[in-house]
Amino acid sequence: MLLGCNITKKVPEGQTLFRLHEFDIHYDKNDNTRRLDKSELEEVARIRPNKKLLLTLLPLRVFNSIDEELVYAERRCKNARAHYRNIEKRLPREKKKNEKRIAKARERGDSLYLPYRVKLKDTLAPRKFFYEWLLYEFSEAPSLMNENLIHRSSEQIRLFLQKKGYYHAPIKL
Repeated sequence: MLLGCNITKKVPEGQTLFRLHEFDIHYDKNDNTRRLDKSELEEVARIRPNKKLLLTLLPLRVFNSIDEELVYAERRCKNARAHYRNIEKRLPREKKKNEKRIAKARERGDSLYLPYRVKLKDTLAPRKFFYEWLLYEFSEAPSLMNENLIHRSSEQIRLFLQKKGYYHAPIKL
């Protein structure tokens, strides 16, 4: 079912999905300098293609198959429920226990008591539920072709090649 999903589903119209880098490295026959590896040039490039998992673009397919608005709505609902539990149930229980502790301390003639603290549900950084984890941790947004990033990548590759000693290496887009 996941493999049937269109990988360009969330690519805006007029944009293209960036697939892969293509580097053609040519050397003179009598050049004995250290050979460059294509992976070195891929690391320098600013624009990155989408990751592959299990020989497919699985993270991109997962990103396309999950509805972000439903995940966001479910997170809002869970946060509202946790906030309700904190305000309506846990804090009154804490107040009631502390009043009892104060009364017991006064009976004994103590002016100090240890306050009881209820552990509240975390609404700022809650634990992610499954679809939220899939969307934000596992999946990956489409990597789009961007002219600015392509030019910056070619400039970075040119600087990298100069640093390695290839001063007049032509770079074609």
